[in-house]
Amino acid sequence: MVVGKTNLHEFAYGITSENEHFGDVGNPLAPDRFPGGSSGGSAAALAAGLCDAALGTDSAGSIRIPAACCGIVGFKPTHGVVPMDGCWPLAPSFDTAGPMARDVESCVAMMKALGPSVPSTPVALEDIRVAVAWVDDADPGVAARVRKASALFRRSEGVAFPLMPANIDPAFQREVADGQHVALGGPEAGEPPPTAAGRRLRFGRGRGLISRINGGRVIASPS
Repeated sequence: MVVGKTNLHEFAYGITSENEHFGDVGNPLAPDRFPGGSSGGSAAALAAGLCDAALGTDSAGSIRIPAACCGIVGFKPTHGVVPMDGCWPLAPSFDTAGPMARDVESCVAMMKALGPSVPSTPVALEDIRVAVAWVDDADPGVAARVRKASALFRRSEGVAFPLMPANIDPAFQREVADGQHVALGGPEAGEPPPTAAGRRLRFGRGRGLISRINGGRVIASPS
């Protein structure tokens, strides 16, 4: 049953969910703090107990950031797994839709509906190898939480993997600018195609990560 439509950051392009047209999204856990964004309304609705599950979109953190800020669970699937039909494009070669819920089990149930063709293979926790990354760049409190969570797995180890390469942000910003120009009625009106640069960067980044995690199945890192 659809409960309602939630608020968000304008154009799904921001991490605070401040919206001058429909009002700012509040954080039910801490009214004096941002709920995160851009899918802040979905996270806030879950944190307030208004719904059991919600949709989010994530191009550069827009599911994961509000999930962290509002104390709920958010998951960004692999790009292309969940159809983006009907979603306003921001940067198509980065845009991803995914589940948000109050617990992991509900996110799993949502993914079965959002991506029914994705195979589900049961895995024993003791067989999962966890690669821990980027904790040295996090605030001490956040780093401690990541290390504590990864220590629950029998097989976990730190891996050296660089943060976001400098050339990703310019490619992302260019794709956003081109996409909005077309979507808002530019001379080539229609859905903007994904840029080759964005696809190359995502693919290269993914291959580099796989080569460094030494057979790990899960990456644990700060939000």
